[in-house]
Amino acid sequence: DRYLGGQIVLNKRLSNGWMLNSSFTLSDWRRYYEGEFLGVIDDIMAGEMTAGINNEDYFDGGVVAPESSGSGITELYSNARWQFKLSGLVQLPLDINLSGVFNARDGYVRPTYHQVSVPGIGSEKIYGSPNGGQGKYGDERLPNYYVLNLRLEKVFALSDTSSVALGADAFNLLNSSHSLKQENSIIADNYGQALRILNPRVFRFGVRFSF
Repeated sequence: DRYLGGQIVLNKRLSNGWMLNSSFTLSDWRRYYEGEFLGVIDDIMAGEMTAGINNEDYFDGGVVAPESSGSGITELYSNARWQFKLSGLVQLPLDINLSGVFNARDGYVRPTYHQVSVPGIGSEKIYGSPNGGQGKYGDERLPNYYVLNLRLEKVFALSDTSSVALGADAFNLLNSSHSLKQENSIIADNYGQALRILNPRVFRFGVRFSF
């Protein structure tokens, strides 16, 4: 494996009624097999293979993208070449606080495949590029991801040591319908269509006691 990465971080601590934290990351995580793999595929659309059960050229030099697991969310392959985060807080008059978080990143990897019957093994997913065999694992990706969350809070002091806060939260304020998962079977009629999207905009109102 080879990992290259760099990050810029800017932090402004709370003073004069506001604070700000931001970061931007660039990374490149790739895997090189150097011939130590299972086989080579000749034609992904026809499912013709020279040896083994998968496509060496497609994965050799491709990215490393671990698959998600648990909570029923599977087949999400985490690898973002860039990520940006911005969070901050502003103290307004009347003890009102406005805070928010904005996240943006590169779309995760889409491992495109063709389901074929392999003699002596059975039905298998053979992975490869949908453009006729050119390209590497990690070239096909979901759309870029972005989400904005905001919070508005009013604090009431009850005593020197206790307070109550009324808050309103907005999750996914821009109501982004980012695709989290798509159909990756190259020959499927719905190839490329979204199978899972980001939850829609949600508002939440609450009360918090501190003592």
